[in-house]
Amino acid sequence: MMQNAVRAIARVTKKRAKKIWGFVKSHKLELTYMAGLVIIPAVVQAWTTPTGSGSFAYDVYDIAIQKIAKGPIGFVTGAGCLAGAVFSAIRSAWVPAVAMAVGGGLIYKLDSIANSLGFVI
Repeated sequence: MMQNAVRAIARVTKKRAKKIWGFVKSHKLELTYMAGLVIIPAVVQAWTTPTGSGSFAYDVYDIAIQKIAKGPIGFVTGAGCLAGAVFSAIRSAWVPAVAMAVGGGLIYKLDSIANSLGFVI
C-alpha cells in the first residue's frame, strides 16, 4: 500500500519537473532578463520628511500622513485591521487574517513607507 503511494508521488513529481523544465526552455530570455534585474544594482534615492511649510504639496503630505495616517483615523483603522485579523484567525480563515494583519502593519508604518518609497514633495 505504501509503495503504491510512493510510486504515485514519484510519477507526479516527474511530470511536474518536465513541465517546469519545458517552461524554462521556452522562456530563457525572459528568465535571464529577470535574473539580471535582480542581480544588477540600481541607483536608489529616498526622500526625507518635508520640513518647510507653505507649499501645496507639503499641505497634502501634512494632511494625508501626519493628520490622517498617524492620527486617530489611522490608529483606529490599523487597530481594526489587526482585530479583524485575530477574529479571522480564530475562525481559521487564514488568507484574510494574513491580509488584514499585513494591512494593519502597513497603516501603522505608513509615514516611514511614504518616505522610503520616495514621496516627492
